[in-house]
Amino acid sequence: MRTFFCITVMAGLAVPFCTWAQGNTLLLEPGRWELSLNVRGAPIADPPPRSVCLSAQELSPQPERALLDAALRSLPGGPAAGPQCALSDFKRDAAQSSWQARCNGPRGPVQGAGTGVLAAQTATLQQTFEVDTPLGPQTLKQTIRARRTGACA
Repeated sequence: MRTFFCITVMAGLAVPFCTWAQGNTLLLEPGRWELSLNVRGAPIADPPPRSVCLSAQELSPQPERALLDAALRSLPGGPAAGPQCALSDFKRDAAQSSWQARCNGPRGPVQGAGTGVLAAQTATLQQTFEVDTPLGPQTLKQTIRARRTGACA
């Protein structure tokens, strides 16, 4: 069984720092998260904010993946209607990350790039795709804002 520890590190600001006893660093705290998904360039309305419970296992080793999956499940039609994406070329520099994304959506495969900024209790993720449409190429931009609202019930 793994033990989960949180301590406060003082570096000008009090910042919770969480880690597994085995040494895996968690960038986001497990618990209940409110996710807002904003999609620009697509003919759909933004879904209402969604509250999800995310465990330490889901948030490790790529919390970005857990947040993306949870946010995209809120699209109309549920998870099957949303794009199925694979992330590659993942890079992390402290709390900032970047990746390449390849998604299979209703109009076929699309490729794009994403970035993320994570803090213990907040995160902002952005993905940008170029999509071929009957009217020509169009840019699709997803922004996911997440904030931890407390412990899971």
